[in-house]
Amino acid sequence: MTDDFNSRLDFLSYKEIKSMYDESKLVELNNVLEDFESDFYSISFDDNRCIDDYLLIYVGRYGSIRGLTFNSGRNLEDRDFNTLRFAKAIENEFPEKNSIAIFNIFQTKLKQVYESFGVVCIPEYIANQETHKIFLLSKLKNSVDYLILIDPVKFYKSFFERQNKISDEEGIFKLYLMLEGENGYIKIGQTQKKLEVRRKGVAEPTLKAKDPKIYILSAWVAPKEVEKKLHLDYKSKRKRGEWFDLRAIDLQEINEMMLTYEMIEILNHKN
Repeated sequence: MTDDFNSRLDFLSYKEIKSMYDESKLVELNNVLEDFESDFYSISFDDNRCIDDYLLIYVGRYGSIRGLTFNSGRNLEDRDFNTLRFAKAIENEFPEKNSIAIFNIFQTKLKQVYESFGVVCIPEYIANQETHKIFLLSKLKNSVDYLILIDPVKFYKSFFERQNKISDEEGIFKLYLMLEGENGYIKIGQTQKKLEVRRKGVAEPTLKAKDPKIYILSAWVAPKEVEKKLHLDYKSKRKRGEWFDLRAIDLQEINEMMLTYEMIEILNHKN
């Protein structure tokens, strides 16, 4: 089977993006051109407005304005996987962006598009399937489809699987990784408190109108020097304080580094 991903991928210059705006007059695109917003996501159809073929469009700023497009469609083989590859291509061009978040944005937009074509969203508990899938059923009984969403917490925690873990105890020096659900940043920190107590302590300083989504990804029994080393290793990815913009490859590296340390059982409570 021939992989035609690259033949469907294209890059947009500033001139092409400006021409796109001149034709569409989309406010959201103009906001990026005028530097009011950092990025623009869209799904475009040809004149026939057929759901079988559409164009995924991303425009962003990273030094200069440029964009990427991907020619996709409802019946494209490995459609969702190719959307994820497209999200990764965007991350490669715009290193500050997170491919998992980009993927979920496009999948959510596709869900909205499908609904505009008369596709009905079936609640997950009715579909009786895994919770990371959004199942879609058209008004035609013989037409069933679904779009996959990636749960960042489950995805990131999957890098830290281990058979033997010890229980969380007060007074033990622990290195932990926590995920902020709103922006995907990961905190590399240390505590002697129980992890759930520390999680709540991390959430409280940023508490505004609602409780921020903070999740513990993993934790180990480790001395202070390990935290300092990780802060130094990933200083180029520091966003603020102890929060870092880490990606899958970084988590894999951290897991390999921490193999000699005891891992602590994580019990994430609902926010």
